[in-house]
Amino acid sequence: MDSRERNFLLVGALLAGGAAGLAYFYNKNKEDQMKQFRPRTVSRKLIVRILKEVQREMFGVLTSVAMITTQIKEQYKGRITPDEIKDFLLEHSKSPFRDPSL
Repeated sequence: MDSRERNFLLVGALLAGGAAGLAYFYNKNKEDQMKQFRPRTVSRKLIVRILKEVQREMFGVLTSVAMITTQIKEQYKGRITPDEIKDFLLEHSKSPFRDPSL
């Protein structure tokens, strides 16, 4: 083996070792970060309380939407699909989910 081949092997081995070392440190840092992250647990009682409050606040809105949907179905004599009703409601509302191009 001449010196050129030996130098190529040496450089290749150094690059492979460097890549392996970097991969090790990258994964070690990731594991350390995962150990530091502790998800906050929320009690079942709190979740139920939040859902009840949301239900109370949204009852009027959802009742209005249901009435409007029933009126739209009556106007179109039931020949309208749920997707068309959704598009109609979004088009004629001030919803933040509305397509800005409309």
